[in-house]
Amino acid sequence: EFRRVLFRSSVYGTLNRVAIVKPLVIQSVNGPDVTVIQAQNEPGPVIGQFALRSVYMTNLSTLSGFTVRNGSSPESGDDRTALSGGGIFCESTNVLITNCIIVGNVARQAGGGVFSGTLRNCRVEGNRGNSGGGVFRGFAYGCTVVSNWAGTWEIGRAHV
Repeated sequence: EFRRVLFRSSVYGTLNRVAIVKPLVIQSVNGPDVTVIQAQNEPGPVIGQFALRSVYMTNLSTLSGFTVRNGSSPESGDDRTALSGGGIFCESTNVLITNCIIVGNVARQAGGGVFSGTLRNCRVEGNRGNSGGGVFRGFAYGCTVVSNWAGTWEIGRAHV
C-alpha cells in the first residue's frame, strides 16, 4: 500500500524542485487545470546556472493531476541525471505520471518534458530538448504529444 499525498488547487512555485524520493502517490484534488507545479517564474525556463527542474521522481512513485511547467536543466553536468528531464526526471519507467499537462520545459540533453517514466492520459506540449523534446526513453499511453522540439538529429515529439 502506497501513501497518498493530496494537493489543493494552487500554483506551487518552487525555489527547489519537487523531489519525490519515496514510493508515494502525489495527487491533485481538482486536476491539472488548477493545480500547477511551476519551477521558474515567468517568462519561462532557462538553461544555465539558475536552471531548476520541476519534478524528480524515484522508482514506484506516482504524480497525478498536475500541470508541470517552466522546468529546465543546467548547462553542464552529467548527461543523464543533470542535463535531462527539464520538466520531470524519472529514475526509470517504473514511475507513473497520469492525467498531467507537461508544458514549456527545456533540457540541455534528453527529454525536455519528461525523461523516462510511464505516462498515461497526459498532454505533453511545447517542450524542448536535444533528444526527445517531449518524452525521452519513456512510455506514453493515451497521451497527446504535440509541438515539442528536439535537436536536428532527433524527432521532436517523443523518443521511446
